[in-house]
Amino acid sequence: MCDAAMPVDPAEYQDATADPLCQVAPGIIEFWNANNQDELVRSVVNDGMNESEVEAVTLLWVDQFGIDTEVLLTGGARRLVRIAFPRPVKDERAARSALTMMGQVAWEIEKDYQPIPLPLEDEEEVVEEGKK
Repeated sequence: MCDAAMPVDPAEYQDATADPLCQVAPGIIEFWNANNQDELVRSVVNDGMNESEVEAVTLLWVDQFGIDTEVLLTGGARRLVRIAFPRPVKDERAARSALTMMGQVAWEIEKDYQPIPLPLEDEEEVVEEGKK
């Protein structure tokens, strides 16, 4: 993903650890590209792309901090888009959850979803029930 090599201090290199998703990322990518195209499109649109310009999205990589995608635009141009997770993930389960949540949030924004508020119990009733 880098366009140019960046110098790394030898001590930093020696102290570095591998991304916790490096072994499982290919499986996540394969699954999402095969089964969740609509969620990938929604996610890049939610990240600021114009929906009318987006033809398709390919998930290129996933790491603890987010995803790298390639967006096919109307007219055939391609654009690389990085979308960060709200917080770093530590394992495959958390990465899949973050991707699912990213798609869910994008869907809610797209559909202008407004959850129906649940009525809260009256505080006095809760106290009274506790005394029984």
